Parts: sequence; structure tokens; C-alpha cells
Amino acid sequence: MEAGFASRFYKGTGKFNKLRGKTFRSGRSIFDMAQRPVPNADAYVISAAANDIYWKKVNNIERAFKTIIQKAKAKNPNARILLLTLHGDHYTKWGRGRSKVNRKISELNNRLRAIADADSKITLIDIRTQINESEAQGQGLLAKDKLHYSAKGSKAVAALLKDELQ
Repeated sequence: MEAGFASRFYKGTGKFNKLRGKTFRSGRSIFDMAQRPVPNADAYVISAAANDIYWKKVNNIERAFKTIIQKAKAKNPNARILLLTLHGDHYTKWGRGRSKVNRKISELNNRLRAIADADSKITLIDIRTQINESEAQGQGLLAKDKLHYSAKGSKAVAALLKDELQ
């Protein structure tokens, strides 16, 4: 599945943006992914960005997750599906909206947990707790904006996914 915000980490959408003088490809939102065909695969990793939770309703994001899961199961009923919880507690730009966003993140993560608990082929990976613990310990898994993964964070998430899929 295609997702992400920067071409150095993920395959982008072809839309280009500038940030601090650097050009990068925009990623797909969970809503874009829900409308696209799902390729046949043995495993799927599904996540949403905190940008999605900031602007959209939890019900709509949950529906997008369920749509992608349904499409993945139609392609391969035996595939493993990994859901990643959202994080964003430390993002420096939430401002006065921080508590509202954190409540929405908690609500969505609880719904994702219920989806995973109801299906043995679906695993929830709690990235939020791990990110929060790493930030408390100063491990540097987040970039300076405290939302996106640092290079170290990307490697840590990749290792988690690898361990889960083995």
C-alpha cells in the first residue's frame, strides 16, 4: 500500500510540495487508499496519519480502515493484516487543539483495537505507546516536529513490522 509524506520514505502520489526548500512527493491519506484497488499480498500494513485525525471525524477514519481491510480480505482471505495505532501527542503545531486531537487519537486507537480483537488475522501494533515511551526516554524516534518519524524512528517501526511478520 502506498502511504506517507516524503518520497525518501514512501512511494508518493506524484503531487509535489516544498518544505523548507526541499521538494517531496505528497503521500496518500487513508481516504485515498480506501478508494484505490488493493493489490494481492500475503500481508498488509494499514495506518493513518495524524493529519487525517486532525481534520476528519473518527467515524470516517474508522470506516476507511474497514474498507481497506475488507478489500484486502477479498484479495487474500488468509493474509495477515497489521493495523498501526495513530500517534501525535507530542506534535508541536497542535496548539490549543492538542487535547481534542489526543482524545480523537485515543478514540480511534480503541476502535482499531476492537477491530483487531474481533479477527485473528488482524494484529494491532501500538505505535503510540512505544513513541510516547521513547519520547519520555529521549530516544529520538520522532523528527523535530514531533509528529513524523526520524530516520531512527523509521528503522524502529520497520523492525517492529519485520518482527511481527516473521
